[in-house]
Amino acid sequence: MGTALELPKFSLPTASAGATLHGEQARTVKRTFQPHAQTLPVKYVAVWTIGIALLAALGGCSSSARIRSDAPQAADAIVATIPLGDFGTSIAITPDGSRAYVAATAKVFVLDTARRTLSATITTGDMPYQIALSRDSRRGYAVDLLQQAVWFLDLETNTVARRVDLGQPRRPVLRPGVTVSPDGSTVYATLGQPEGQGFDLLFTIDAATGAKSQRALGFHPGQLVAAPDGSLLWISGCVGLCADGTLHGVRPSPPGDAVAIRLASVPGGMALSPDGSRAYVANALAGSVAVIDLERHEVVASVPVGAEPLGIAPSPDGSRVYVTAFQGDTLSAIDSATNRVVATARLGKTPRAIAVTPDGRYAWVTHSTPEVSVVDLSRL
Repeated sequence: MGTALELPKFSLPTASAGATLHGEQARTVKRTFQPHAQTLPVKYVAVWTIGIALLAALGGCSSSARIRSDAPQAADAIVATIPLGDFGTSIAITPDGSRAYVAATAKVFVLDTARRTLSATITTGDMPYQIALSRDSRRGYAVDLLQQAVWFLDLETNTVARRVDLGQPRRPVLRPGVTVSPDGSTVYATLGQPEGQGFDLLFTIDAATGAKSQRALGFHPGQLVAAPDGSLLWISGCVGLCADGTLHGVRPSPPGDAVAIRLASVPGGMALSPDGSRAYVANALAGSVAVIDLERHEVVASVPVGAEPLGIAPSPDGSRVYVTAFQGDTLSAIDSATNRVVATARLGKTPRAIAVTPDGRYAWVTHSTPEVSVVDLSRL
């Protein structure tokens, strides 16, 4: 392999086979691709190399980089920094608040939230990208960025309990997603490919046996969240070159699309309010967060937050929604009653994913550097 390309911060779609890789995802793909290049089929190496080269050649700031918030700036919000052996792409905190799990290259880091230290490492191989935890804090689920597998994690022993294969390596269109049903019985994972129709899939996996089934979707799927009652899966997505995005409500059983809500931009991260009445979706290229009323099936507000919003997490009581801006280097707090940014903290180091502790006191944030920041939310 030659020298790895060092890509600048940017946020725009590529012209390569309909693929859409934005600043955060392009960096992850580049860093992930290098260790896997010798094991991928030649056609994947060629396509990925061309795509990365195009990104480097076309790189430039998106219009979202010009967005600025006039909310009060919160100083010294970071109260702890935990070093890791690699950068983390997603983070989840157990419902009891005792541990945080961070997906990284070939592993999942386990963090002790009380001591704010790295306590264990779960070796997975490949590239676990998104992670979800069961409500009983006993199981975790991670999906591969190359879309080859879903790992079942035993959170009591911090080991891989099962690997469910999804097929050959595939380059992502949007960030693959994984979630678990409210009752813990079913795991759902998305898989998107530039080929589109018939290749964009939703996997349904039995959490007890690992048995899986799949169904084709009519859009490139990204992240997904199960409604609190389990009746719908809310899946962010896009079509074609992903000039804009859509939030889809999909029935898991009987399978079928229930609703589609247009978004202003290709989607980044997403989250539901604790009561399931609203969805918050990052408009990655527009530098805003879409606030969606899930009963009326419409966008009720668009909140400017900064350049390339990525991670989203509500407070446990639903009064605030916290958003990281990857290119903006910030964490913003949105008042859910007014849909306005009420405070912004400058975090630096291109923040990625965010998780809020069950008591609502702290946010744990991953970066493009090998560390996790602990943010005191009372300072926002």
